[in-house]
Amino acid sequence: MIAKDKLLHFIVGSFISFPLILFFNYYGLIISILIFAAKEIIYDHAWGRGNMELLDFVYSCVPAIKFIILYNI
Repeated sequence: MIAKDKLLHFIVGSFISFPLILFFNYYGLIISILIFAAKEIIYDHAWGRGNMELLDFVYSCVPAIKFIILYNI
């Protein structure tokens, strides 16, 4: 079973990446990935407000990658 934290990253990743990819295509994918990386690096690591985890970043990026594949079929 997927942890609640990872599921929330997947859901928020969907809400952030879908409109960006819809309007900006590949640039939206890049913007999404930069947002997710910045959240992990700045918010979690530098500011110390959470735990910086690679899997959080991955679970946030999965919907963006899924959307870009489906959008370009």
